Amino acid sequence: MAFLFGILAICCLVYYGVILLYSGAGTSLSVIWLIFRKCCSGAVSALLMLVITAVAFDYAIINMSPESMTIPFMAVGLYIFLDYFLYEKISAWRLLLTGVCFGCVLMIKAQMISVWFVFCIAVLIKNIREKTAQKILFFLAFFLAGTMAVILPVCLWLILGGAWKEFIAQYIV
Repeated sequence: MAFLFGILAICCLVYYGVILLYSGAGTSLSVIWLIFRKCCSGAVSALLMLVITAVAFDYAIINMSPESMTIPFMAVGLYIFLDYFLYEKISAWRLLLTGVCFGCVLMIKAQMISVWFVFCIAVLIKNIREKTAQKILFFLAFFLAGTMAVILPVCLWLILGGAWKEFIAQYIV
């Protein structure tokens, strides 16, 4: 039902926020499908996608909570980590994108960063076990560059707008 309202909003160009929301929903579903395809057979992936779209995703969109806004970023981060652990597929662009997704989730709702916390520790342990410590600096540099690309402009905007103290009071305290 919520998806039909999204199509109606896109067709009528009534609410741009709704269009943006359903773009994020489409991104989330696409990335979640890719994650399932890496881990499961086609039939199991289709069944899991049916369950997710029917139950959990409709709930997330109807609530419009900060948690639902982080789903696309968390899905992309999870996909990149999964690709690294299963196929050793990593590049500077993927690390930057993971950092950007981390920064977005951190600015939306800091309690949701546990995905990155756990997987970054796993990457650290993996590289220490394989004795490839020079990779850790490469990973850290590009991940932090992506994170700073999101966090620094937001912090600068808050400082210039005089809302920094209020941000700290609401966000951290």
